[in-house]
Amino acid sequence: MLPCWPKTLSCPLANGYGFAPQNTFRRTQMDSGAARQRRTSLRNGKVINVSWLFSQEQLSVFESFFLHELFSGAAWFLSPLGNGH
Repeated sequence: MLPCWPKTLSCPLANGYGFAPQNTFRRTQMDSGAARQRRTSLRNGKVINVSWLFSQEQLSVFESFFLHELFSGAAWFLSPLGNGH
């Protein structure tokens, strides 16, 4: 189960953000013939670039979440967006 964004922190707003879906398959070129494709995931993650302004207290909550729940940013997480998605 993916970690969830802390409820004590605000959601990013939809104004001006963009997201890029990640591939759920890998392609391998073969020495001869067509390339081989294989599914790597059933979930389609998205990379979203956002920014926040945190108070000192919120920054402490975020840093703890980043370090302990996301393993210093190595893990994916779930977060609602300010536009309801």
